[in-house]
Amino acid sequence: RSIGVILYTLLSGLSPFLDETDEQTCANIINIDFNFPESQFPYAFQAAKKLIQIIFVREPNNRPSASECLLNEWLHHAGQYQISTTNL
Repeated sequence: RSIGVILYTLLSGLSPFLDETDEQTCANIINIDFNFPESQFPYAFQAAKKLIQIIFVREPNNRPSASECLLNEWLHHAGQYQISTTNL
């Protein structure tokens, strides 16, 4: 899941699981509880959001391999999207 956290953070400038308290943040990590704020993930990022969702799967055997991730649609078109630098 680490690459999913990195990708989420690079695209949004936010942590996917961060909450108001450490306990809530830990619960979010354990439960894989995250969302995509529209202000940080505009419609153009649908393919990136799908990639993050398939990476954030609890069972490691059900996650895509690095090779499969590299074939993802979003990576082939990533240069076409404007990424906000507001939170960076």
